Amino acid sequence: MMEPQDTRFDELIRTFLAARVFALVGASSKPEKYGNIILRNLVSKGYRVVPVNPSEKEIEGITCSPDIESLPDFVKFINVVIPPQRSLAIIASAVKKGVRIAWFQPGSYDEAVVAECEKQGLDAIYGPCIMVCAAQSC
Repeated sequence: MMEPQDTRFDELIRTFLAARVFALVGASSKPEKYGNIILRNLVSKGYRVVPVNPSEKEIEGITCSPDIESLPDFVKFINVVIPPQRSLAIIASAVKKGVRIAWFQPGSYDEAVVAECEKQGLDAIYGPCIMVCAAQSC
C-alpha cells in the first residue's frame, strides 16, 4: 500500500488538487455526513465538485450524477467517501470511465480496495483527508 511519505503519493495529491475539479462519490444532502461536509468545504475553497449519488438530483444546489458512468467527460479525478465494500464495486467503473486518480477518504478503503486499484492500474490516494490537504500541504 502507498504510504504518505512516498514521492509518488505526494505527486498524486499535488496533481489531484491542482486540477481543482473532481467528483465526490458518496456525496450526501445530510449536513452531518462527510459526503456533505467535504462538498461544502471544497466548494468554499473554489473547487468544482460534481456530487455522485444515485438517490439525489442535486446537493447544495449542484446537480448530481447518479453514478460514475454518468459523470461529464472532463471529470478525471474522484474523491470517495463510501464504505470499502461499495468502494471496491466502483473501481472498474472508474477505470472504464477514464478516471486518472481516485482519492479514498479514511474509512472508505481496505486492503481489498487497495489491491483492486493496483490490479486495475488505477492511481489512488489512501488515507489523508482531502480537506486537510486542501488547507495545507500533506
